[in-house]
Amino acid sequence: MSFIWAIDKFSCLKIDEKIPFEMKSTSEEVVMSFGLILCEGQHSDDLIFIDIQCFIKKYKYFLFKVFLMDDTGKNTESKEQEFWYNAHLKNKMLNLRLTKTELMEKKSFYLKDDTLSLHCECVFPTGISFEGIISTKIELTLPQTESIDLRSVPIINTSGKQSDDASSLKEDFKALYTEGTLIDIILCTKSKTFPAHSAVLCARSPVFKAALTNDMKMIKESVDTIDMDADTVRRMLSYMYTDSVEDLQWRVLFGCMKRPTSTRSCL
Repeated sequence: MSFIWAIDKFSCLKIDEKIPFEMKSTSEEVVMSFGLILCEGQHSDDLIFIDIQCFIKKYKYFLFKVFLMDDTGKNTESKEQEFWYNAHLKNKMLNLRLTKTELMEKKSFYLKDDTLSLHCECVFPTGISFEGIISTKIELTLPQTESIDLRSVPIINTSGKQSDDASSLKEDFKALYTEGTLIDIILCTKSKTFPAHSAVLCARSPVFKAALTNDMKMIKESVDTIDMDADTVRRMLSYMYTDSVEDLQWRVLFGCMKRPTSTRSCL
């Protein structure tokens, strides 16, 4: 919506005086009202404000633009501001950042026949056309790539081989196993014991997961051992922690399972 607002006898405008204007619909209903007000500033400047009141409730916000027209009717300086509808604060104020003194000094240019002419526009949204992230892809042009340190670019696995990140993860899990950090379970064979982590065993084996989470029905009070030789258990754990195995022959011959009540508790 746009309109031309002519303020006659501008030179006679006094402090706190309000010049009203109404914008009506085709049915003569007032949809917006305006008031040009001359206010005294901190340095005795007579600042010009526009008081805006919108009666169109279906819009959450609108953009108001005002152009200062010269003596030929051409738009010159402009101000604009976006206003959000607030049921508790219906009146909006737009500071034109102009003073009456400045306009009077250029009255031959802006005040033809002592009339201040303002070209006003009210822009209302018709709806949200799009909402969301447009793109997260970053593309580099050829001139930009010339200054890039290729050592800082992560290696992308395109050949089916493991990336450096995957290798680092395996090394971390291997260190967790070999150093015995935060162990909470021990696997016992006839000749050797192996510290382990129940969380890793449950994640890597449905048998261990069932045994360690289903009320521990397989646990016996006496300490038994796994019916596997120590080398097989070592290779089994190596596979669970590092996803690599050295000719492991699987045999599901387990004895009992027991949560650790001491450092010698066995599975």
